[in-house]
Amino acid sequence: MRATALILIFTIVFCTPIGAFASGSEQNTAYLVCEYDAQRELVICSVVYFGEEVSAIGFTVEYDADLLWFTGYSRGSGFLGFTTLATLEDNGRINALSHSGEGLGSGEVIKLCFKVKDTERAEKIHFALLPLTEKPAAVIENGVVRAVDVCFVGAKCDIFSPMPRLECFGADASGGIILSADHEIFGGCHFDITVVELSGNIRRTCVDADLLDGKFFIETGGMSGGYTSVIVEPHYFENGKKIFIERGIYLFYNGEYIG
Repeated sequence: MRATALILIFTIVFCTPIGAFASGSEQNTAYLVCEYDAQRELVICSVVYFGEEVSAIGFTVEYDADLLWFTGYSRGSGFLGFTTLATLEDNGRINALSHSGEGLGSGEVIKLCFKVKDTERAEKIHFALLPLTEKPAAVIENGVVRAVDVCFVGAKCDIFSPMPRLECFGADASGGIILSADHEIFGGCHFDITVVELSGNIRRTCVDADLLDGKFFIETGGMSGGYTSVIVEPHYFENGKKIFIERGIYLFYNGEYIG
């Protein structure tokens, strides 16, 4: 049954002709997070998925081959149990597919590495993230494959400006978390929150944070006993498009922040 379901997933992701693609559900989003390593003149670009569970997701990353060399990829830290494959041609387009017999709802899918050819011309590097096919994602439910709508969001990387960061100061009495930002851009953000408990229970919400004395107070809905991970993904809207800035993962034990 699992082998049949995987074949159906490949049919949905690979064999559906791509045409006019609906942007998909705002709840299910694949987006890019880019970071520049100035010492090695490398751009590290991660594809992150956030939303309902998927058993397969396929996408295309487009970049300017005149500014960047594509040097390779690795499986993302959030989808370690998935098989992840990507083309290796350095031609401005990278096609990738990540799939498994199980389902997963959020995390880093793949990490791509690029060498900057000329930093003087590459002040702002743009990446497009596109669906691989008209139905780019699917999930296996009781042996049946169901297509999942996903919204795909590109990114830009300014190699001369440091990435904004969020720092966690722990949890408050209500179970919300306290974050501090080193960049004013976070002031106008919304925050996608995923709470993952040791039991496997996962809760997701989108909140607006209260800013006080340079710190953000973000409601998580509380934390149970034992280990809990809180994933915070700030975003804003530009020209009607959802733009993600940063992604932080914070670990708590019995409500106490441990790293």
